Amino acid sequence: MVSFTRLLGRPPSDRELRELDRVREALDLRDNDALWLIIMALQYFRQDMETSVAATLGNLKQVADATAQAAMENARREFQRDFPQVLREVARNITVPTTKPNLQRRKQRFLAVGVVVTLFLLVFLGLSWLAYDHGWQTGYQAARSQMQIDNPGTHP
Repeated sequence: MVSFTRLLGRPPSDRELRELDRVREALDLRDNDALWLIIMALQYFRQDMETSVAATLGNLKQVADATAQAAMENARREFQRDFPQVLREVARNITVPTTKPNLQRRKQRFLAVGVVVTLFLLVFLGLSWLAYDHGWQTGYQAARSQMQIDNPGTHP
């Protein structure tokens, strides 16, 4: 603890003491071992690096937040500047219906769509049945051939 205090200029924290004790016991070091002094110096540099990295990350986060905020503000200004022009373009391209919708024509379209869907379903069911029957026949023939190979003297 004295060497650590001399090295850091302050006494070690409880967490630091627990970590150093764990290392000392794992390596079976004595207080006057040279390796023990190197480990304490490395612990000091580790803490210094952790503090430095944390500060750098904090600064980077602030810069990234400020950059994102500036980009959002710039995009907002551009959107507000260009938005009225876009509205005028859209308004020019909108056509106003001049006649009432033709209900008879809608009914005819609905009926035509219904007929097409019904025909599609019938064709689909017919093709499904043909595929099923073909598969069944093929399986029956394969089983019959296998039975004749296994038992050449018998006829099914």
